[in-house]
Amino acid sequence: AEALADRVGILDRGRLLALEPADELKTRFGSETLEEAFFSATGRAFEAEEDSEDEDREVLA
Repeated sequence: AEALADRVGILDRGRLLALEPADELKTRFGSETLEEAFFSATGRAFEAEEDSEDEDREVLA
């Protein structure tokens, strides 16, 4: 995403939490990677997402 896009958006449960250049997102959330920025922005942890049995979640392509 960083190499291809001018701005990156962080979406959580249908809400746009942030939309700005990748470097600004990482700085804003005190992160080294966009993945860390996402989890900082949403207040969730990767481990919690892996263990979640959220039946309402689905992937649309």
